[in-house]
Amino acid sequence: TVTYITITIMHIIKWLNISKQANIDIILHGRRKSLESDLTKLLRKSNQTLSAKIKDRFGLRGILLNIPEERAVEYIYLIEDAITGILAAKNRKMRKEFIDWVNTTNYVTTINKTVIDAVLKIPFDVDGRKDYIKKQKSNGYKSLHFILTIEPYSDVIPGSHLEVQLRSKKMDNDANHGTASHDQYKQYLDDDLDCPDDSIQGNNPLLNVFV
Repeated sequence: TVTYITITIMHIIKWLNISKQANIDIILHGRRKSLESDLTKLLRKSNQTLSAKIKDRFGLRGILLNIPEERAVEYIYLIEDAITGILAAKNRKMRKEFIDWVNTTNYVTTINKTVIDAVLKIPFDVDGRKDYIKKQKSNGYKSLHFILTIEPYSDVIPGSHLEVQLRSKKMDNDANHGTASHDQYKQYLDDDLDCPDDSIQGNNPLLNVFV
């Protein structure tokens, strides 16, 4: 299902490039967190709340390529509006325009039209939006996050979550190699915590789980 959603989002971006005269060059990475990573995060969150949940086990990261930073930010919000507007039906006019394009264009193969039609029948909602572009983290981390949630009444993986991250090439480089690198900053922290590394040394929940 994640693959089908990714294919649909790829065509949403293609539709933006054609119908809106955008010039979006993007690479999409899908991922599923390891069980160890899930357990570590769940244990960490359980120290803060009794109703700990993991909403980013399945994720999709979009990195804009070879686009000036100021234009990349504009495109990031444009892509977010298109994904939420079409998949979660937040913009019914946009959704109809996209469906009409899919049904009439030669840019979409017959197989992918079937895939897109199946995805558009999934009842999505949007949850957990975090704009780290307008309000970056203290370590300089910048990215736009939001979660596509499948409604509990769905016939397809009900209640599942897919976290979408959108960022520029520079934001991605900073997140992987700069001051915002997860290796340096987020080894065992919750996504929303902004405390210094020395305050959490030795607090790996996996090491303390049987204490």
